[in-house]
Amino acid sequence: MIPANFYTDLIALPLPVNELLSNEKFFVDVPENWCVIVTDITNSTEAVKAGRSTEINLIAAGSLIAALNVAKAFKTEIPYFFGGDGGIVIVPEDLVEKVLAGLNAHRLNSLKNFSLDLRIGYVSVADITRAGFEIKLAKVLIGTELNKSIVIGGGLKYAEKLIKQQYKNASRIKEDLETPDLSALNLKGLECRWDKVKPPNRNLEVVCLLIEAVHIKDQLVVYNNVIKKLDEIYGGTEKRHPLSVNRLILINSFRKFQKEMLLHYSKWKIGYLAKVFFQIQFKAE
Repeated sequence: MIPANFYTDLIALPLPVNELLSNEKFFVDVPENWCVIVTDITNSTEAVKAGRSTEINLIAAGSLIAALNVAKAFKTEIPYFFGGDGGIVIVPEDLVEKVLAGLNAHRLNSLKNFSLDLRIGYVSVADITRAGFEIKLAKVLIGTELNKSIVIGGGLKYAEKLIKQQYKNASRIKEDLETPDLSALNLKGLECRWDKVKPPNRNLEVVCLLIEAVHIKDQLVVYNNVIKKLDEIYGGTEKRHPLSVNRLILINSFRKFQKEMLLHYSKWKIGYLAKVFFQIQFKAE
């Protein structure tokens, strides 16, 4: 049996992403006794159009934080992927029920305080493999401390499609939102206190590209070519990256702090608001 610390023990490769994508040898198969958990906010497109993008992003990011905190409590590192209105985590089967409990507490809290439904589902890697799909992972070192997961193969896309179809076919359960069980809620580390990042001047632009290879077998070639073209047009990673420490500006918005507080605690905590306000003032000086 492959141990639950498969991803923890995976070496973070100190390679540029385009070099990593140049050869499949850098990627390893995810063990079949791991599971893919998918979260997705119902009617997120309509919510964003209604001006609720901050809440959508907070709840989606919270789903990853909730899962990561469960894994951290068991000294397990897991790969995760943010999707804007949801996310994906891959966890060992021994942690699935614990992660789902944490996610469900986050879901109930989101329903209660924001009337947004976070749908949750999972499928085993073994089932994904039996369906004819692969999930191959690499861990890449970004800078000196940050590790990021890069995945190839059609397994995650298959899992997401399968789980979303199950959402549609599932019967709705009436939730008790007056006294929801939030004992497993843990969003420690979730913060959203930075202002929007604008281009350094009006003649420049910030571009976000969502790229998907049409054919799974062409993924490495397609993604590698895209990154090479980005380097050619905008320069290397360090040059083209829109974020830098001196360009990060802390916001001082009571409404955003309130949303963050409700996600963390599901209720008013004056001490929390005072603490956040003090931190913002201290860092801004």
